[in-house]
Amino acid sequence: MPTSDDQDWGRQGGTAYLEVEDSDLDEDLVVTGEDQMASNGRFYVANVPVVDRNGDTFLNERDVDVVDGNNSPLDVNNVSADGRIDLGPGADASYSGPVKVNYKGAVRNDTGDAVKVRSQADPTGITVTLMETKPQSGVFYGMINLTEGNSVEGSGLKVGKNDVVTLRYSDADPSHTASKSLKVETTAPVFSETSPAHGAAGRANPEVEFNVVDSGSGLGDDEEEDIQVIFFIDNADGADQSEEYTVANDGSLTGIDGGFHARQRLPNNSAAESNATVYWWAVATDAAGNVAVSDRSAKVENDDGDEVSDPCDAQGFYGSDRSDTSGGAYGCQPYSIKIDNDDPVISAAATGAFWDTDSDDDDKTNEDPTKAKANMVLVKFNESLDASSVEASDFEVNDNTPVSADVYGGNKKNVFLTVSADLAPNSQPKVELVGQVEDLAGNRQTSGKVDDANDGIAPTLTVSLEGGMRPVTNGSVKVMVSSDEEVGTPSVAFQKVEDSGEESMYALGSATNVDAALTSARNYEATFTASGPGLYNVYVTAADATAGNTGKTGVSEGPIDLSDDTKAILFEFDNAVGEPMVMPDDETGSDNSDPFITIDFAAEGKEYMDNAGVDLDSYGKVTVVSASLKSPDMDAMDIADSLATTDNVIFLYKASDLAKGNHTVKVKAMDAAGNEKEFESTVKIVEREPFSLKLKPGWNLVSLPGTPTNTSLNAVIPADHPASTILSYDAEAGWTTAIRSDDGTWIGTLMTIDANSAYWIQTDTFDPIAVDIPRISAGTSVPPTISLSAGWNFVPVTDVSGSMNHGDAVSAAEYFSGTKVNRVYTFNTLMGTWDNVDLDDGMVMVGSGYWAHASDAGVIAP
Repeated sequence: MPTSDDQDWGRQGGTAYLEVEDSDLDEDLVVTGEDQMASNGRFYVANVPVVDRNGDTFLNERDVDVVDGNNSPLDVNNVSADGRIDLGPGADASYSGPVKVNYKGAVRNDTGDAVKVRSQADPTGITVTLMETKPQSGVFYGMINLTEGNSVEGSGLKVGKNDVVTLRYSDADPSHTASKSLKVETTAPVFSETSPAHGAAGRANPEVEFNVVDSGSGLGDDEEEDIQVIFFIDNADGADQSEEYTVANDGSLTGIDGGFHARQRLPNNSAAESNATVYWWAVATDAAGNVAVSDRSAKVENDDGDEVSDPCDAQGFYGSDRSDTSGGAYGCQPYSIKIDNDDPVISAAATGAFWDTDSDDDDKTNEDPTKAKANMVLVKFNESLDASSVEASDFEVNDNTPVSADVYGGNKKNVFLTVSADLAPNSQPKVELVGQVEDLAGNRQTSGKVDDANDGIAPTLTVSLEGGMRPVTNGSVKVMVSSDEEVGTPSVAFQKVEDSGEESMYALGSATNVDAALTSARNYEATFTASGPGLYNVYVTAADATAGNTGKTGVSEGPIDLSDDTKAILFEFDNAVGEPMVMPDDETGSDNSDPFITIDFAAEGKEYMDNAGVDLDSYGKVTVVSASLKSPDMDAMDIADSLATTDNVIFLYKASDLAKGNHTVKVKAMDAAGNEKEFESTVKIVEREPFSLKLKPGWNLVSLPGTPTNTSLNAVIPADHPASTILSYDAEAGWTTAIRSDDGTWIGTLMTIDANSAYWIQTDTFDPIAVDIPRISAGTSVPPTISLSAGWNFVPVTDVSGSMNHGDAVSAAEYFSGTKVNRVYTFNTLMGTWDNVDLDDGMVMVGSGYWAHASDAGVIAP
């Protein structure tokens, strides 16, 4: 029957061992044995065991015949199954020479025994011939490969990642069938909580530990063979060595859920004698034969500095020559321990350096002298320290204990001392270790000193410009520089601010460097004249006398953000006054004889702009030195004192009774930089075009947008116009009318026409009415309003701007806003129909008249 009791699990890519026990298949035969008889009469045959030959079920001397005894008769005295035969000479003869005997001995069954092996992946299975292990054993043995690929008859069976393999054997005599199964799984053990951390420091024989679990076949009963640790010791003296230990034998195992917690120390006889790096891997094999090797990282850095995938090939690693695997093999990256037998030593000290929490780097040590902190001292050691061993009392700075001593994980070689009072910018204090500190391996140091720490604090440069912050000049600019310690000659760089093509970001042009001259102790001045208008940047540098630390003030390179960059030192160069715009000008003119003359110096504040139209000129105000207005046939009139302004950019002059024609305005202005210039412009007054009230044959419901210059009906609609009848309505006074007299003039109760009412005008032609309507005057003039009574009102459409034409539309909702008007009609002359006006979305037209119904009295404010 099948046995294979020792194998319950297998893996894809592994081997299955097959064994069947069936004594019925034993074989034996009669053979001749030949040997030299020993002096004690013993003779040995090869085919064992020796078995019963004559069928009497006993093994004795009757089962052996002596074939040749050197012509001397020999007797068989004893026969053993193990092949020993005791012989002796006959009664009348003596023995000499070799001996041959015939006997029946067992032989190994070399024809084999066929079994069937199947899997879930290959239910048909394969036939495998097993061979007897030795004569008369009745045990038949063989092995097959468990493969991912197709089955191979007699040697390989296809299996899945999780499968069951069944061995089936049929015994013909007696008739009997037996089977045995093993499970296939491919999940390797998993490692976790490896310790110590990669790169940690340790003594000569460090201890490592880890957890290992297996969720499949488990780590088995022979865990002493399943879990191992491999050490590779990279000695500083070049005598490298590789060691491999079984944890159960050389370390300790503690059971955890699904596996073990393992601890393994590098034995003393393998400990590094000098500073070295110990690389180590954990290796585990589960019951199915799946091998796992610890892998510190599944990625490695290539020659270009990029991280690429490099997974661990555990089977390849475990089967390889691991004599030198410090750099990893088969993708299995080792953990490392730095063996350190040396005490830490102070290597340097410097003032000003600090731990910069604003940095994104792991090592946040900031040793930039321009950012130094005057109450900080940096002490550097040649190796990382155990932060828990460092205290402020371990150090002295100029014989004084610091306030604190800090070590940070990003760089444990550095100790940051905070002192109680700011150090001078050129200070080089004595720094001394007076207590005890330890490195990560536990090595201790109790002494060390730096007599003169490095000066790590740059000089502080205070820079000011003549004229204040971001001054403007039309000549040279003076830069004043002062330092808090002795420095060499400061260098002052001047750069024009230029457009970078990015919003709010600006480039800096090429620098012009000027050496500042000493004016008094630690005080300097530099003078610069720009070559053209624009915004300029100032950048100042100076090196101190003790350490050559360079102090810097300002911005040295672009792009700079002018919206929030407070570090930039700027000034403006402006060598001209921007030309003003005077309105009304000589192109468009104005039909208002009482205009406001506008003198706009907006260009003064836009003399240097970027490509996106953003203004870099922050000085837009001017002072008017003189101003005059000259009308035709009149002397120039001084108007400087009559100019009004709120911002010194736009100036207004209220003119009156200007005749038609060109008027000359002269203005002399001075800008903030001191530039002065006189400008001359022309103000043009033109004839105002009359309003054209369009009519159609029939009754026209119309209105005027403004009050005519002459409101007399005869002046507005002269006798030669074909209009024949005019009507108007007032809610209180009722209707008024006008008709033509015999001489063509108007007679009746309606003798004036204005913008306060609508009108019915009857005509038989399309002739319009031309009406002179002046603009509403400035000053004391009040915009018009239209009173509404409860009920129906005859309403005009008034134009306050004085620029609209007949037919221009105005929103009905806006026009009647604030009133109780709930219905509005107008009349279509050609169609003879009344049109309702939508008070939400409709429009009313300039020149048209309207019937408007109000639920209550009110006022229209156009």
